[in-house]
Amino acid sequence: MRKSPNYPATAIWILVLGLFCNDLNAQRRGGGPAPRPSGGLSSVTGGIVGQNEHLSRNRRSLRFSFGDRGDAGKAVMSSAEMMRMQEASRERAMSWLTKQQKEDGYWEHTHGRVAHTGMAILCYLSNGDLPADHTKNGKALSEGLAWLLTQIRDNGALQDGDRMYGQAIGTLALSEAYSLTKDPAYGKPLDDLINVFLKTQNPETGGWRYYGYPTDKKSDTSVTGWVVMAIQSAKMAGVKIPEELSEKNEVFLKHVSTGKAGGIYGYTAGKAKPSTTSIGMYCQQLMGTRKGKRQDESASYLNMHRPDPKHSHQVVGCGKYHYWFYGTYAMYLHGGRSWADWDDKLHPALIKYQETDGHWKSEGPHAKKTGDVIATCWAIMALNAKYRCLPILNPKAGGSSSDSNEPSEG
Repeated sequence: MRKSPNYPATAIWILVLGLFCNDLNAQRRGGGPAPRPSGGLSSVTGGIVGQNEHLSRNRRSLRFSFGDRGDAGKAVMSSAEMMRMQEASRERAMSWLTKQQKEDGYWEHTHGRVAHTGMAILCYLSNGDLPADHTKNGKALSEGLAWLLTQIRDNGALQDGDRMYGQAIGTLALSEAYSLTKDPAYGKPLDDLINVFLKTQNPETGGWRYYGYPTDKKSDTSVTGWVVMAIQSAKMAGVKIPEELSEKNEVFLKHVSTGKAGGIYGYTAGKAKPSTTSIGMYCQQLMGTRKGKRQDESASYLNMHRPDPKHSHQVVGCGKYHYWFYGTYAMYLHGGRSWADWDDKLHPALIKYQETDGHWKSEGPHAKKTGDVIATCWAIMALNAKYRCLPILNPKAGGSSSDSNEPSEG
């Protein structure tokens, strides 16, 4: 483990490196992420691809940028002690994850090598690592991506025991990697991978389930959430997405929503939960709706169920880390006081329940099936969310961004 950083010196260094990063506080007054600069990917996702010195510099500065709170006031995470604890937690987690990689480059703890490997890849990318980095993390990431590419079939299928989860998570991992590196090896298969979603989308509900339509004639928010992430990530990467895919995604979200403004979501229709509401809220944000009554209703509902391991509702299904991952992404993009209140509860809880070797134990009814690798990946991506290294945490600001004329909370 590396030595704890010198925080006064780090603070000065951040100010200097601010020339290369967005002024997050100034541009987050209304909540949500700062806009991208006109030159391409934002500085937090690496700046100009190919300039490794700038990539490393921007990622380092971002890792010590804990002030992204809009008008929410001073955060718990602004303390030097909590910063040190979070950095130590992140390093233990990444070290543990790297040690779980198999010799051929994949990850597997329970079943489904594709989904496991895709999740691990997303963790490295969320950590600011790139496959060209001459580090242990960079090497693990490069080998994981190389293995994942070998699993794509001629028809674009990318799945094993994890079924549509593998297709979605694997596609998302390759799409995010392509956006960050512009390596054609990661971008070339994206059209075929997305085409699988087009062929397997339920024509009535607009969603997906384990095997996809027509084998699976039902749809659920869990699988559909990952597919929406993959589709929107590919769209951000430059892949042309058929309009019918996104239009039917909106049909599905409406189908499983309830609440006065339609901002409460269920696994299927009529089964609203905080975990599935966080998925629905995040999907809406990725598809362009980040303000308005519906999003405010979602945020208010999630804020009644902030990260707290004591609450039984957070260990249903896939467990609290699954909920905290989606909830963190949704609340981060929502911004304002809702994000500040959520964030202040999140990190102390993650740190408290992390095992000494760096991983998080899988919990909930599906704990045995989920496994510790997946649970740890969810926790890592929640922990790394505010670093904004993933393109899916930097959706474009263009187009319609509100579901009504009502302003969101700030």
